[in-house]
Amino acid sequence: MVGAVTHQVIKASFPVASASTPAQKAPAQKAPAQKQAFGADNSASIAANLYNPFSLNENCVHIAMGYLLDMTAHDLVALTEHMQSADGKGGLSVDAIKGMLSDAAAKKNYQYRFDNWHVGSMPPHDEICEQNDTEKWAMLYTRKDGTGHCVVFDETKPTGYLDFQASGQPIPMQADSGEYIDDNGKYFFLFKTKL
Repeated sequence: MVGAVTHQVIKASFPVASASTPAQKAPAQKAPAQKQAFGADNSASIAANLYNPFSLNENCVHIAMGYLLDMTAHDLVALTEHMQSADGKGGLSVDAIKGMLSDAAAKKNYQYRFDNWHVGSMPPHDEICEQNDTEKWAMLYTRKDGTGHCVVFDETKPTGYLDFQASGQPIPMQADSGEYIDDNGKYFFLFKTKL
């Protein structure tokens, strides 16, 4: 149907509004102490780059989501109106991430998936791409110190996970703080082709 705007959530365990009833925007702030926040980077300093033009260290989710949509974190903020954290208190709660995914998908007319990462039972990374008709997806994981981070898997790059936050050139990653990312995964998200 030409001109029709639809929005579909796939394999999601939470309600998402359709394009005719927009989702509530979740505040981009640190979650209460009992909830995990993703994006509190433990890097000492981050240089401005294409993906992170303001050198922020709590915006890895914005950067990863922007990369999945072929835009910068700054462009993603303009699209979704979900601000990047820069207060030193940590990154985004799971609810805030879901809200930003929903808003980005609705505005781009994409489908998205946000799901739990099941350690030990997930298919190979390229199969996740194949099953979801995409070339790239993002992983949310936790570190030993309780902070969280978000990186991208892009099957067109032979390096596994990529971190775009600290450098204009993606930094290949398989481990963080001495632990494999897959072993500490909590959630993953992706966008599918246009509806």
